[in-house]
Amino acid sequence: MNSDNSPEKLSRLIAAWCDDSITDDEMRQLNWLLLGNDEGQRMFAEMTNLNSMLEQLGPELEASKIVPLPTPQVEPEIQPRGQNWRVVLEIAAVFVAVVSLAWAILGQIGTKQSANGIGIAESNASPSAAFALLTHSIGAQWTHEEEELRAGSILGKQTIHLAAGLLHLQFYNGVKVVLEGPADFEILSMEESYCRKGRFHASVPPHAQGFIVHTPTGELIDHGTEFGLEVRDDGSSEIHVFDGEVSFRNTDAETIAQLTPGEAAQIDELGRPLPLLADPTAFASNTDLMRWYADDMARQLAQWYHTNQRWRNDSRLLAYYDFDTADYLTGILPAETRNPWAAGQDGVIIGASYTEGRWPGKGALHFSRPADRVRVRIPGYHDALTLTTWVKIDNLQNRRHGLLLSDGFDHGAVHWQLDGGTGDLILETRREEGETSSYISPGALTSKDLGEWIHLACVYDRITGFVAHYLNGKEVGNMPLQFDVRLRAGIAEIGNWGFDQAGKQHADHNLIGTMDEFSVYGEVLDSGEIAEIYDEGRRR
Repeated sequence: MNSDNSPEKLSRLIAAWCDDSITDDEMRQLNWLLLGNDEGQRMFAEMTNLNSMLEQLGPELEASKIVPLPTPQVEPEIQPRGQNWRVVLEIAAVFVAVVSLAWAILGQIGTKQSANGIGIAESNASPSAAFALLTHSIGAQWTHEEEELRAGSILGKQTIHLAAGLLHLQFYNGVKVVLEGPADFEILSMEESYCRKGRFHASVPPHAQGFIVHTPTGELIDHGTEFGLEVRDDGSSEIHVFDGEVSFRNTDAETIAQLTPGEAAQIDELGRPLPLLADPTAFASNTDLMRWYADDMARQLAQWYHTNQRWRNDSRLLAYYDFDTADYLTGILPAETRNPWAAGQDGVIIGASYTEGRWPGKGALHFSRPADRVRVRIPGYHDALTLTTWVKIDNLQNRRHGLLLSDGFDHGAVHWQLDGGTGDLILETRREEGETSSYISPGALTSKDLGEWIHLACVYDRITGFVAHYLNGKEVGNMPLQFDVRLRAGIAEIGNWGFDQAGKQHADHNLIGTMDEFSVYGEVLDSGEIAEIYDEGRRR
C-alpha cells in the first residue's frame, strides 16, 4: 500500500494539477508533499514545464510573434536538416527527455540511497529553499560572469542580473515568467519577487493568484492572470494586463490602479498612474519564447555541424563517435578516422539507449544500467593521446564510472574514469612490472555539474612528460608522468568496463548519464584547442 508521501501519489497529484482537475484538498496535499522536498520540487517543475511546452507548441504556434532579438547568421548551405519538421521533433525529444527525467526522479524518491552510496549526488545542486527553475536561456548575457546561470538551474532566494537575452522561469506554484534583459530581478519566494529593472511577461494560473511583484514605487498584486511589466531605470513602470485582473499599490499601501484585460497603466517615479491601452506585442510571451527557442536550437546545431568539421577532418584523429549516425537496429556505432591504417573501429552498442543530445535533432546515448556500454577498438601504441567527450551526469554513486577503459589492465592500458564519491577525474595506466600510475584531478566535478552538459578532456604526453585533465575547456589538473610508458587502448569500452584477460568480470563501472560525442586523438591537443572545442560545442 502506498504511503501518504509516496512518489506514486505525488505523480498523480502533479498530473491532476496539469489537467486542471485538482481539487482544493488535493492542492493542499500537493503543497505538503512538495514542502522541503528537493526531488519532488524538481519533478514538479519539469513535468509542469513539459505540460506548458506541449500546450504552447500547439495550434497557436503559427499565430505567435517572434521577438526580434539579434542572432548570428548561418549560411543556408550548411544547414544539416530541413526546418519544416524541427518543431515537431523538438516536441517529441523534449517529451522523451522530460518524462525520462521525471521517472528517474520518482525512482530516486522511492529508493533513496544511503549517504555513502550516493557520492557527490547526495549534495544536491538546488538551494536549501528552492522556489523556481530556469527552464530556458536564450542569448543570455550576464552582468557578472560568476553569476551565469544555465538552463536547468534551480533557483532559491536570489537576484538575477541579466545584461541581455531572455530567460524562462518556472515557479514551483505554476507561475511562468519570461524575463528580458537588461534586468535586475529578485526571487523572494514562490509567491513574491522584486523587479528593480527590466521587462517581463508573467502567466499566473488560478491556483497561484496573489502572486506579488514589488517595484521601486509599489507592488503589483495578481489575481490569476496574464500580464506584462516593465520597470525603467528611474523606477517608473508600465503594467499591461492581457487576461484576468491586476491591482497596483503604491508605497503608502494605497491601491491606485485596478486593471482588467486590455487595460494598462504607466506608473511614474512618484507612483502616480496614467491610463494606457495594453499592448501584447510589447512583451515576449511564453509562446514567443518557445518559437524562438526552437529556432535558436536549430541555429546552434547548424553552426556546430559547420565548425565541427575542422575537428572531424583533423589528421591527428584516431577515432570519432558522434552518436548521431548510429544504426540503432544493428547496434553499430560508426567511427570516423583520418588514419587509413586504423580500420575496424566501429563501436558496438550494448544496452545503452538512443536519446536526445545537446540540441533537439542531435543524437546521443543514455547509459543507466550495469550492462550499458559501447565496445570499441582503438589500435596501436601511442606516445600521446587526447581524449574528449560531452557528458550529462545523472548520478554519481560512490564508485568509479567509466569513460574509456581498456579490457584488462596490463602494460599501457588506458583507464579514463570518474570517481563518484569525490568528483575526481582519473587517468590510470600500468607498466610491465605491474606498477600502476594514477593521475588524479581531485574534486573536479561538483554537485552543480549534475544534470548539465559538461565537456571533459584528458591529455597524455609521453614526450614532454605530463598528464592534464580539463573540464569545460579549462585545465583542472596537470601532473608529471610517474613512469615512461606508451599508451594503448586496444579493445575497450566507452561508458563501462567489461572483462579482464582471464575473463573475470569487474565491479560495476557503468556511467549513469548521457554521452554526446567521443573523440580520440593520437597526439596532444593544447589547452587553446581544447578550449575551442568546448566553446564551439557548448549549448548556449
